[in-house]
Amino acid sequence: RRLGLASAPWRDCHAGQAWTWDVVRFSVLYPLAEGAGPAPGSGSSPRTDSGNAYSCVLRIEAAARGGHAAVALLPGDIERAQERDMVWHHAASPGVLKADLMLAPHHGSNTSSTRLLLEAVGPRWAVAQTGYRNRFGHPALPVQRRYQEMQIALRNTVDCGAAHWRSDQPQALACERQQRPRYWHHGVASANGPAGESGINKTNRLLILDEG
Repeated sequence: RRLGLASAPWRDCHAGQAWTWDVVRFSVLYPLAEGAGPAPGSGSSPRTDSGNAYSCVLRIEAAARGGHAAVALLPGDIERAQERDMVWHHAASPGVLKADLMLAPHHGSNTSSTRLLLEAVGPRWAVAQTGYRNRFGHPALPVQRRYQEMQIALRNTVDCGAAHWRSDQPQALACERQQRPRYWHHGVASANGPAGESGINKTNRLLILDEG
């Protein structure tokens, strides 16, 4: 109230909200609207102090090119309960969840990226936004293995730096550290690689790092 937010022109996000901007379609898929299913703060999606259960899940669809409209899915910090509720809610329209690129929910936490969600979304690429040797151990090793088993290319911003993806070339994703390497940038050593091998993903192949 002291900041004047009570009169600010904003409202909570909920599934069903959508708008178009410069031929790009934006759609909110979660949280579910009141009365449309389990609320983030009750039932199968218990509210937590972090507020992760209330993350807005945003779907971004570009204009179709060559018969394909590229889609990016930004799921915020939702966890397994919210992933399940969202998938079940959109079960009648499974194509709504399909995407070419997805940010790994909750930075690749072990509480997210369930097989149910990954099967529903079926992304070619996933990006885990993480910090080097972060205290949470993101992305969790079991989660990395799950992406690998499902043949989803997971990129970690620790190794990739900025990830470049374009809706007109949805099959490709480039890493800033590969495109513009600096001599003072030293890679994170892979736990599974030979001694002295740089952890920078020069070949754009999947890296699984054990942060301990």
